Amino acid sequence: MDQPSCQAILFDVQSKLIWDADGGDMANDQARKWFALALAVGIFVSGCTSPEIPTVTPAPTPALTATAVSTVTVLPTPAPTATATAPPMPTTMPPPSATSSATPIPVVGKSIHGGAQGNTWHLREVRILSAAGRSRIIFELAEPYPATPAFTVTELSNVQVIAPRTAGTPAQGEPAFPAGIWGAARLEVTLEQVYLERSVAEMGLDRPVTNDPFVTRIGTVATNISGTLGIVIGLQVPANFEVTALRQPNQLVIDIQ
Repeated sequence: MDQPSCQAILFDVQSKLIWDADGGDMANDQARKWFALALAVGIFVSGCTSPEIPTVTPAPTPALTATAVSTVTVLPTPAPTATATAPPMPTTMPPPSATSSATPIPVVGKSIHGGAQGNTWHLREVRILSAAGRSRIIFELAEPYPATPAFTVTELSNVQVIAPRTAGTPAQGEPAFPAGIWGAARLEVTLEQVYLERSVAEMGLDRPVTNDPFVTRIGTVATNISGTLGIVIGLQVPANFEVTALRQPNQLVIDIQ
């Protein structure tokens, strides 16, 4: 009950009691006044006390907690270090150009030696193969010895070399292997203690070679050394070459590129 309602009730009770007292007899007048006073006090104590004002307690402010912040230093990404790598080796060689046939290159004069002495050999077959801008010449031997015969392969120029004047050779000043027939260069192959199984013609060792990127023809040449076989391979242009000895069957392989 709020404060205005309590005051209104007290006023009504006091007015009624006083009005009744004025209209009654004097004997009860004093009693009514005391009763009215007691009633007013009771009503005031029981319901007319001022209502308590609720105390609003503020919500506690959350405590601020200091959080350590780690400092991250971003370093610049180092530039990649260039690694020098060798260029890939070509798998094929381009076909030679006929226009450069008159200009010797450093491979002229190159000579490769190998093999072993001590046995007698027989040359069974000579094959000339070509593929992917390369030429391969295979000398197959009949004997299954554990090594190939002693050999020498030398590249010479047909443009610069002049043959000596001897019986059966061109006149002085003429090339022994004309470039128009043999090409601008040649390989001279000597095989020690090696003999032909058949004749030169039967083995095809004196003939032109067609449809080959390097080889123009093949022939034999006298070495003036007993038991040493000389074979000449004409080249369109000077070219690099390598020699490999193979077993089972024994073969001497010349790769030109």
